[in-house]
Amino acid sequence: MLDISEDEFYVPELMGVATAVESQADEVEPGESVSWSYRIRNSGQVVDQFMIDVVGDAGEWATAEPGEVNLFPGGEEEVTITFAPPRSPSVAAGEVAFAVRIVSSEDTAGSAVVEGTIRVLPFDEMNAELVPRTIRLKRRGTTELAVDNAGNTSRSVQFFVEQEEDDLKVTVDPAVVDLTTGKATFANVTVRPKRMFWRGETKTLPFQIVVLNEDRSGPPVYADGVAVQEQLLPKWLPKLLLALLATALALFILWQTVFKSVIQSTAKDAVKPQAAAAADAANQAKAAQQAATDAANKAAGSANQAATGSANQPAGNGGQPGGGAGAGGAAATPATVPGSVGSGGVLGQGAPVAFRLTSPPNAIPVANNTTFVPSAPAAIPAGKQLLVTDVVFQNAAGDTGTLRVLRGPDPAPLFEIGLNNFRDLDYHFVTPIVVNPAAGQSLTIAVACQTTVNNGPCTASAYFAGVTSSP
Repeated sequence: MLDISEDEFYVPELMGVATAVESQADEVEPGESVSWSYRIRNSGQVVDQFMIDVVGDAGEWATAEPGEVNLFPGGEEEVTITFAPPRSPSVAAGEVAFAVRIVSSEDTAGSAVVEGTIRVLPFDEMNAELVPRTIRLKRRGTTELAVDNAGNTSRSVQFFVEQEEDDLKVTVDPAVVDLTTGKATFANVTVRPKRMFWRGETKTLPFQIVVLNEDRSGPPVYADGVAVQEQLLPKWLPKLLLALLATALALFILWQTVFKSVIQSTAKDAVKPQAAAAADAANQAKAAQQAATDAANKAAGSANQAATGSANQPAGNGGQPGGGAGAGGAAATPATVPGSVGSGGVLGQGAPVAFRLTSPPNAIPVANNTTFVPSAPAAIPAGKQLLVTDVVFQNAAGDTGTLRVLRGPDPAPLFEIGLNNFRDLDYHFVTPIVVNPAAGQSLTIAVACQTTVNNGPCTASAYFAGVTSSP
């Protein structure tokens, strides 16, 4: 701050100009403006023209009006210096030094530089967003919380969870983070339902992440999210069970109506020859037994006749018949019964993935830059292909230039976006973007930076979400 009272002139030795402070302000609010008044006097001996400008850290957002004055010897004129710092994280809060330079066109030695300081007041501005906002889960789901510090002071913030009904257990890791001016900070968010169900309608469970300064100053910032909870059993399982039940019922009906009668008929046909042979053998045995009985009766009758004759006649020789019988048997062979076999299948689904591709460290700002610096390609598991369903572009620091999304080896970009058009920009696809390494494809981003904060490396990035599956 100048230590010069009103109407008191500061006259450098051997200079042709003198200045005095008419009015001054100690501080300025970003986005607003304040003015200092200087009175300039030509202390030289000739008519002179003086150029007035502001140099130093405040020179980018300070102006002098008028920027030049013509003064006769001893003449005076008032010049207004206006300080208008933008409401941007590029202007940090605190004391900012400056100097008002008054340059003589007639006598360079007759110039003056008046130094001072002005205090830029702090302001708070934060933005928070869940990426992705919607989480589909059965037992557990994850997302990412992005907090952008658009204020001009660094700070520590903490996270709280709010929900209409106590249906979810939401944790944020870490729970407290330090926010750097003009940069985005990320935290991992894990969501678990407190009550799971095997079957039923899908539930939509909203929740909020509250971002609050650690000292509880300033208004809170909210990030809205939605958890879509699905049943534990796969949706295709009931259809598969019904199909298996219908197949089993059809096989049972076929067994009772067709297969069983066919098997019984086949078994009967197979044993008919053996049964006929056994019947014939039984009939032959019965006939032999009847013949033996007849022979025995005949022999008994002959013996009676011989006995009667011997009583009336002399004894004579007699004969005795003899006989025999035989029998035969048959054997049956067992029938055979055919059997049956079955088979089943296994269903699967893709594995969800999410990752970020960031600007390469060597992507540095160059005026009118058209050279694109590629990032490392996305890692895709061997034997899999990537199906991209969601893309979020992030430019938290407000870099300028161009960002491309490439699916190599195709030289034509999938996306080409001007960085100065957005801070956060998201796309969601009904038909996913396919990246198949087996076809020589890879997923990268390339950045051509023109301006960045403090001329550092470009910080733009892209967040991808989707699933991996077999080609």
